Amino acid sequence: MNRPLSSMFVIALLAFAACHRRAERPTSQPPAEADVPIACRLDALTPAERTRQAALRHEVTAAVAGIDEMADGYRLRFADDPAVLGRLAEWIPLERRCCPFLSFEIVWPAGAVGPALVLRGRPGVKEFLAAEIAGT
Repeated sequence: MNRPLSSMFVIALLAFAACHRRAERPTSQPPAEADVPIACRLDALTPAERTRQAALRHEVTAAVAGIDEMADGYRLRFADDPAVLGRLAEWIPLERRCCPFLSFEIVWPAGAVGPALVLRGRPGVKEFLAAEIAGT
């Protein structure tokens, strides 16, 4: 079979990726979204991590240029500031440990000036977020 080298490379890469995914598949499934309580886990972070999380949260919320309401959450829009992406990338893993019921998405839609952070989740999460946003 005479295929161009690039096709053979792509086939080998796809086969490797498929085997790699099978090898990394967890033996137990993570809890379903509905099974994760809408409650902050105050014990999820060390005191130093909690201090860093609070500082990052302050920086992230100070950089919010606008908030859009969505059916299941909110989109926080940011100005075109490259440092915002770094702060989000550091803050999200910390916040995720405290609030595992939240879904985080960083998006930069076509035509948008800057990135956005989409926070959403199952029923009840939007109300939780509304209270957090009001308290900010």
